[in-house]
Amino acid sequence: MEDYLKELEEQIIPHGPERVLKDPTLLHTAERLVQLLADTMIDINVHILISRDKSYDKTQSTFLMLAELGVLPEEFAQKISPVVGLE
Repeated sequence: MEDYLKELEEQIIPHGPERVLKDPTLLHTAERLVQLLADTMIDINVHILISRDKSYDKTQSTFLMLAELGVLPEEFAQKISPVVGLE
């Protein structure tokens, strides 16, 4: 995750939102990095759920499941769940 965040910080953010939105290469790079970050977060969530012997249903948000277990703050889980969609 650190590598993906570093790439965003160094290669995308300095250009600013207007340029990123106008430049297909920058936009697609940003989208891909965000997708990789989301996938990594979901993988970590699933690992935690499995380690706690919780079944994982692809129709449920792993963030909300972790909030129910007290692993994540409820407010954070509510905010991030729509961002990554249902896994």
